[in-house]
Amino acid sequence: MSPTPSAPASSKKKTTAVKIKPIDLSPEITGKRTRYWVGTTPNCPLQNVHAGGICFPLFRGMPIFNDAGVPDRPLEYGNFADLTEYQVKNVCDGIRMRVLRIYGGDGDRLLGVADTEDVTPRQPQRAQMFIADGKRYHAAPNDQPLARFVYMHRAEDLTLVDMEDFPPETMEERPKES
Repeated sequence: MSPTPSAPASSKKKTTAVKIKPIDLSPEITGKRTRYWVGTTPNCPLQNVHAGGICFPLFRGMPIFNDAGVPDRPLEYGNFADLTEYQVKNVCDGIRMRVLRIYGGDGDRLLGVADTEDVTPRQPQRAQMFIADGKRYHAAPNDQPLARFVYMHRAEDLTLVDMEDFPPETMEERPKES
């Protein structure tokens, strides 16, 4: 049996693939991780928010409410995320630049939650999220900073009592009172 001749170099198939240089996975990106408790507050018109590649949920798992509007099992607020310092910086930058444009509604979207006896149906608010980059974003009177509605706490600094004292302090930096 004779070997098959190789094809001439000029007949190789040309590629149409788009090429990119992958991200450098330096220790800054893949470094030590710290656990954070993250989530949205009950008055946030969006149940889940994504920023900096991290999900900020209202609940861990889907809550199931009975006919009276009371949860059938204890609610676990927020979620835990193991983040590097690089990721924390990206999340903070992402939250800082995001704005919620809130429409309608008359308050919290949760009914009969925790220590409240009020199970009166309320009209939930709706919202659109914008990136306030100054290029395509134009402020409106009903805009609110996303940082007002999300929290991010280092889990090692928390106790179970801190997590039950809901809602926790949000990421919004408020002016100091004098």
